[in-house]
Amino acid sequence: MNYLIAAVAFIFALVSFIFMPWVTDSFHETIVESQTDTGNLTTAIGETSGDFVLTMPLYMERLGSVLELDSSLGTDSPSSAAYDEDTQALEVSGLTADGSRILTVEYEYDATTDFTNSRQVISSGPVIIMLALIVIIIGIPLGMGYMVYRRATGR
Repeated sequence: MNYLIAAVAFIFALVSFIFMPWVTDSFHETIVESQTDTGNLTTAIGETSGDFVLTMPLYMERLGSVLELDSSLGTDSPSSAAYDEDTQALEVSGLTADGSRILTVEYEYDATTDFTNSRQVISSGPVIIMLALIVIIIGIPLGMGYMVYRRATGR
């Protein structure tokens, strides 16, 4: 019976590793919220980029937190070029020179700012789960080996 319990726990731990990307993603979704800002952006003659001020700070000041950039001007192919965390200005490049457009920016921001250190606690969750799974995977065979040793030696 003990071997059956050990085998089931071992298989559960291995299968849990398969689902780890989804677990990690769910922790990330707990930390961030998405925001969509829309506004007018005009470029002057010879300018192909401009600053768009976001209403919320970009998550961890990473350009990868910009999910989508859309322009009402069909000749634009907007992309995020830089971010200034002091002014919350996102520099958008790939715009048509001497044009006015309505720009829509979808991005992620930190949803845990109201709670001190909550981002650090939440983001450490996948690491804790991974360590627990490693302990299960290593501990079960060691425990089973110890049980076999005790039976064999009569201790």
